[in-house]
Amino acid sequence: MGKTKMLNAGMPDINNSSNTSGLDADATVSKRGRRAWMVVAGSAAALSVSVVPLFMSTSGVFLKPISDEFGWSRGAISAGVAIGGLLSVLVQPMVGSAIDKWGVRRVVPVGVILMALNLAALAVTPAVLGVYVLLVALLAVTGGPQNPVSYVKTVARWVDRRRGLAIGLAVTGVAIGQAVIPQYAQYLVGLFGWRAGYFGLAALLLIVALPSVLGLVRDPKPGEVPGTTVHPLAADQATQKLTGISVRSALRNRTFWLLASSVLLATMVIVGTTIHAVPLLTDNGWSPAEAAGSLAALGMASIAGRIFAGLLYDRFHAPKVGAIVFAVACLGIVFLASGTAPIFALITIGFAAGAETDLIAFLASRYFGLHSYSQLTGYLFGAAGIGTGLGPVVLGTAFDVNGTYTSVLFLFAGALLIAAALLLFLPKTYPFPTGSKATESGNVSMTS
Repeated sequence: MGKTKMLNAGMPDINNSSNTSGLDADATVSKRGRRAWMVVAGSAAALSVSVVPLFMSTSGVFLKPISDEFGWSRGAISAGVAIGGLLSVLVQPMVGSAIDKWGVRRVVPVGVILMALNLAALAVTPAVLGVYVLLVALLAVTGGPQNPVSYVKTVARWVDRRRGLAIGLAVTGVAIGQAVIPQYAQYLVGLFGWRAGYFGLAALLLIVALPSVLGLVRDPKPGEVPGTTVHPLAADQATQKLTGISVRSALRNRTFWLLASSVLLATMVIVGTTIHAVPLLTDNGWSPAEAAGSLAALGMASIAGRIFAGLLYDRFHAPKVGAIVFAVACLGIVFLASGTAPIFALITIGFAAGAETDLIAFLASRYFGLHSYSQLTGYLFGAAGIGTGLGPVVLGTAFDVNGTYTSVLFLFAGALLIAAALLLFLPKTYPFPTGSKATESGNVSMTS
C-alpha cells in the first residue's frame, strides 16, 4: 500500500481526483473554475473592441459625414466592407490555424496593434475613394485576430458542461461594444469630426484589448483541464491532442455546409441592416444623435441574445433555438421596411446578432469537436465575412438606385427566413456532446 501511494505521488494525474485527497481535489477544481471564468471575462473585455463593435457598428456614424465631405455614394463607401468580407474567407481560417498552432497570446496582440494602425490610417485618408476602400478592406486582414474565432476555442477548452453559457458570456463583449462604442464614436465625430473619430477608436482598441489579452486570456496548460489527452513531450497547448474531426472531414460533411450557408445569409441581413440603421433612421427624420442612440437598443438586445441564447443552447437543441430567433428577427426586418416600430425591429435584429455568434461557436464544438476547432470556426466566420461584405453593399446600392431601402429590406426578410429553415436540417444529435471523449472509432474521424 505504501509503495502504491509513493508511485501515485510521483506520477500525479490532475484529471483523476482519486489520486488526491478530497480537499485537494476540491481546491484544484475551484482554482480551475476561477481561472476559467477569468478567461471568459478577459475574452468579453477584448471582444468589446473587436471588429464588429469597433468598425461595423460605427460605420453608420461615419457614412454620412464621409459622403458629405467627399461626395461619394453610400454604395461606393460600402465597397471596402464587401472586399473585406471576401478577404475574410481567406483570413479567418488562417487566423484559426495560427491559434490552433501557437495559441491566443502569441497571435492576438499582433493583430490588435496592426488593427489600431489601420484605424489610424483611416483617420488620415485622402479624398481618393480607392484609398479609403483599400484601407477598409485591409481591416479584414489586420483585424482578423481580433474576432470571436480567436477567443472561443480558448473558452471552449476551459469550460465543457456549461460551454454554451461560457461562450455566450464571452461574446457578450461584442454586444456591450455595440451598445456603447457607437455613442462614443458619435460624440467624437460630432465634436471633432470623423477623422478624430477614427483616431479615438484606434486608441480605445489599444487601451482595452491589450491588457485583457495579456493579463487574463490564456490557453490551459498541458493537463490543466480534464477532457484532453496530453502528449508526453507537450510544451504548450498546441501539442495537446484534442478530440474532434479533421478539417478535411468537416468540409466533406453536409452539416458544415448547411451551417455555413445559414450563417452567410443571416450575417448578410444582420450586418447590412446594422450598418445602414443610422442613415435609414436619419432619412426618416431622426437626428444623428437619436439614430446613433438607437443602436444602444440593438446592442443591449445583442447582450441579452448572447446570454439567454447561450443558456438555451445548453438545455435545448441549439439549431431549433437559432431558427426561432432568426424567424422573430425576420418579423423585425418586415417592421423596419414598413416603417413600423423601428426600435422593436432593431431589438429583434440585435438579439439575433447575439444569438448567431454563440450559435457558430457552440455548434462547431458539438458537431466537429476541438481537434481543428479554430480553423473550422475560421471557415464559418469566413462565411459570415461574405455575408458581412454583401449586406452593406446590397443595401447601399439599392438605396443609390431607388432612393429607399424598403424593397431590399423585404428581400432581406426572406433571406433570413431561409437561414432559419436551413438550421432545421442540421442533425438532431451532437457527435461531441457534453463530456464527450470520442475517438477515431464509430462515425468520428480524427484524421489530421
